[in-house]
Amino acid sequence: MKKIAILAEIIGIVVAAVQIVGCSSSQETTRKHKEMARQQAEIERLRDQHLKLEQNWTKLHVGLTASEVEKLIGPFGKDDIQWDMVQQAALLTAALSTHPQDSGESMAVYRGQRFKLVFINGKLKSWDSEFYVKSPTAKLALKFTPGDSTTYKIITETTRQAAWEGLDERKPAGFKGGQSGNKIEMTFKQNILSTNKNGNAIARITIEKLRYLTKVVDNIILDFDSTTDMDLQDPLSRLIGHSYIIELTPSGRVANVVDANDALAAISDSPNRSATQLLTAGAITERHTIPALPIDDKTQINVGDSWEVVKDISFDQMGVKSFGKTYTLENIQDTDNRRIAAVRMNAIPSVENAKELYQAQTLPFPHDSTETYSGKLKLDLESGKVKEYNEKLTTEWIIIDPASKNNERPDAIKMSATQSYSIEKID
Repeated sequence: MKKIAILAEIIGIVVAAVQIVGCSSSQETTRKHKEMARQQAEIERLRDQHLKLEQNWTKLHVGLTASEVEKLIGPFGKDDIQWDMVQQAALLTAALSTHPQDSGESMAVYRGQRFKLVFINGKLKSWDSEFYVKSPTAKLALKFTPGDSTTYKIITETTRQAAWEGLDERKPAGFKGGQSGNKIEMTFKQNILSTNKNGNAIARITIEKLRYLTKVVDNIILDFDSTTDMDLQDPLSRLIGHSYIIELTPSGRVANVVDANDALAAISDSPNRSATQLLTAGAITERHTIPALPIDDKTQINVGDSWEVVKDISFDQMGVKSFGKTYTLENIQDTDNRRIAAVRMNAIPSVENAKELYQAQTLPFPHDSTETYSGKLKLDLESGKVKEYNEKLTTEWIIIDPASKNNERPDAIKMSATQSYSIEKID
């Protein structure tokens, strides 16, 4: 993605001083009184403008266009680089002070300060000020209290789909399209057992509800729901009420799977691939990781600030893709007497390791791909708990038959893959 950054920096310093001295002429006195009244009226006007700018500055948020920003805090110049008038910039960023002295002096001082607006692809990305307003800031981290318990619901889903795009008579005899994939819904109670000096928490995860759906080429081969199918002979049913213990960091990472013996013992005499897969260290780690939180030493974030993470994702025979995930703190809002931070994630294919990943691809045919990858986090800053988080990746490939002739519509196979994750606080 081509990034276009427009930096608007306004530096304005205007110092206006009017000194009024005594005069024996009544005409001169009248003139000076009028000048003082004019100065006072201008000061009041600028103070009102100052307050309006301060109020509107807090309304800025990521994604505004330049014209929308103009409506809030003033016009840009024709080149979208500087304000229309240097004097106006000075007045807009002025720190006003006026206190008529007993001696008859009236002083209005404008101390212009610098601030910047950063745009990417025509949309506001970040802003900052050395003046009276600073972008709201928050510590984006989980908080743990021994004895505290919270119930969450997690949904993970992966799908693969293939479809023939071409004339039916040219469809390969062995080709069969359709959708395959897994969808897992788990409701669990997270109980904080203890915390250590690093701020990490030892948490017991107790499975309360479970839904497991598996589909192979449009055929459902497993559809388990613990709320309706409590057959104790089914290993998935036996997981309900059992637990495992993990170590969580304030940055939302799983530092360690401490103990899964209780849950594993529940299915030990009746091994089941679906049940045991849920209890592998990798599956547990992925299930309880909140990737939208920044790393430990960079958790104090201003609204508008962003941080990036590179992630490699495997698509089986379609190869591996590397994505640059950009997280941005969009806003902090007061909701039901709680401060809620909203973080948005957008990802694009990353050039990091691109050459190695391309060489590792296994497809021998020409193909093209498109993808969308986004997500959003809502974090309760008071409790330090996730209210909700979700992210979804959708990728499509068009694999063209190299034998297709130039003068006809090429035969192709359209393949797609979806990976999604969501977590929601229940109570």
